[in-house]
Amino acid sequence: MCFTRSDYRDTDHPGTGRPGHSRVIVWLTILVTGLSPFSVTQAQRGAVNGLPEQASDLSLRFDEPARQWVEALPVGNGSMGAMVFGGIDEERIQFNEDTLWLGEPHDYSHEGAAAYLEEIRRLLFSGEQQAAEQLALREFMSEPLRQMSYQPFADLDLRFDHQGEISEYQRSLDLDTATATVSYRMDGALYTREVFASYPDRVIIIRISCERPGSVSLTVGFDSPHPEADSSKY
Repeated sequence: MCFTRSDYRDTDHPGTGRPGHSRVIVWLTILVTGLSPFSVTQAQRGAVNGLPEQASDLSLRFDEPARQWVEALPVGNGSMGAMVFGGIDEERIQFNEDTLWLGEPHDYSHEGAAAYLEEIRRLLFSGEQQAAEQLALREFMSEPLRQMSYQPFADLDLRFDHQGEISEYQRSLDLDTATATVSYRMDGALYTREVFASYPDRVIIIRISCERPGSVSLTVGFDSPHPEADSSKY
């Protein structure tokens, strides 16, 4: 079992994408097994001839890896999210975390806004929608009006040591179980990757398995768009 941490350290540089008050730590758990990929999920998913079969009709299936971000398969838990590209020799999993924003925290309060609340209500109740909106924008809404931009965290890069012929590729997203799955055969052996996000545990889980024991070989790396990002492995 490999636990990998990515730290995004404090730097007080407003407007650069580096938060000035908190240190963001994201843990990703990667479980590599040499057992059958269905030893845990067979009862939930089912299996026909050793190949993955979704338990419901609520699934998206593709016969090739994603070529661009919008084609990747999403998973998330409300605080963390990931886009799974489904590559064979190299898997890219782009992920984010809900505290990583451009700039730094600040107070959005509009000074004196409460004094205009009753007038805004009066205008709304009297049907003067445009006048109420103009007054609210001028005297009541937050300063600035819009929030800063949400930021990507990093890309998790999984590189596999594949030396054989690949066949029967499939990637899918089960909308019932919120699990993204990639499966294929190499030299007859079935390889499976499953990715899901746990809400109670606040973690993204990546399970990598092969029905032929000892056949999974890979390296793990991070690539972040933020220049001062730092990562460490345990």
